[in-house]
Amino acid sequence: MFQIILRMHYDEENREYILEWPDTISGYPIQIKLDGFDKKWYDIILGTSTEITGNWEYYSSSHGDFRYLYNPNIKGLKEKFAEFYYNITLLRTPYLADIEFLNKLEWKDYKDFLVGKIDIGKNIYLLSYRLSYISDFINKIPISEEDLKTQIEELLEKYKTLQKTTRFLCQVWLDKLNSGVKVKEL
Repeated sequence: MFQIILRMHYDEENREYILEWPDTISGYPIQIKLDGFDKKWYDIILGTSTEITGNWEYYSSSHGDFRYLYNPNIKGLKEKFAEFYYNITLLRTPYLADIEFLNKLEWKDYKDFLVGKIDIGKNIYLLSYRLSYISDFINKIPISEEDLKTQIEELLEKYKTLQKTTRFLCQVWLDKLNSGVKVKEL
């Protein structure tokens, strides 16, 4: 059932749900306009515990962008959707499109964003990879200078074996922030 839901998106302009399915002969997507979407599914999806959310990371990355299911016309959905989606970005490498979507939802709580909740284990390179991507859009994240400085300091303290280039990047951010540069100017 979730495979079908994740092939759906909400068209804000036309205010309708559309299901896209690949045509097995031509390979082009078939678009089916739906009469609606039972709002209870949002409660089921967004009520999923964070222990299971890791599965959504896979689906949100690989199956047509889960964020397109968001419907701004449903009262109270924005906050729930933003929190749920933010938790997905903590479990994988975030991209600019993720931040743009979270900004659209007016998400402001970027706690633990730099390190996220990825399982680093013995592969510290996962964190370097994450930070490398974040460096491309750090100035688009609505996080306070103090919160970002705290996260950087904690990261540098905890992960001593982080790649030199990544440690250098974090130190540059920290030095700039300490000298009064705003996050939007990084």
